[in-house]
Formats: sequence, structure tokens, C-alpha cells
Amino acid sequence: MLNYMSTILCAAVPPADNAAGGGWIFVAVEFGLIFFVFYLFVIKPQGAEKKRIETMRSNIHKGDRVVTAGGIHAVVSKIDNEKKTVTLQVSDKVQIEFSLSAIATVLKQGNQDPQQ
Repeated sequence: MLNYMSTILCAAVPPADNAAGGGWIFVAVEFGLIFFVFYLFVIKPQGAEKKRIETMRSNIHKGDRVVTAGGIHAVVSKIDNEKKTVTLQVSDKVQIEFSLSAIATVLKQGNQDPQQ
């Protein structure tokens, strides 16, 4: 049994002089494949999600129901594109000004007001 296992191990390990010539090519290909998989599963989806969020935030209009990153549900009452802020109406007499980047989700599109 021991002789059989040593035969398998010797067959699996390449000779020492073969490993020195051309091994760097395989290492470079492996690193290239790792980077490609990393790009495919991490970098590209993250960029698509960022683009989706920016599109969502640029299409916010007065009357939309939104949720902030802090979990506040409100209705958009005013948008200031110069300061990149949005004023949200939380209740009848309560309005809070938020940075546009604090908007996490648009729940429902409200009335489209062309005179924003």
C-alpha cells in the first residue's frame, strides 16, 4: 500500500528542472483569470448599480414618495439642483431638507410638475 501511494505522489509532482522553465507564464495566466473573474463579478455589477442609483436620483420630481438612507418615508416638496438638496415633507407641517445623495429609494412616482 505504501509503495502504491509513493508512486501516485511521484506521478503528481513534476520534476524540479521542468518547473523552472516557463512557470511564470502559467502564473501570469492565473492572475489574469483571477482579475477577470473579479471584474466580472464585483467591479462591473457595482458600476451598474451606481449608474442605476444616479439615474434614479436625477429623475426625482416633486410629489414622489421616497425613503432616505436613514429610513425616513416622505414626499418630495422641493428640489434645489444648485445645492443638490431636496426638501421632504414628513407630515402636514414638517419639512426637512436633505442632501440628494441621502435618497435611497423612490417608492412611488407622484404628480409630474413641470414648474419645479
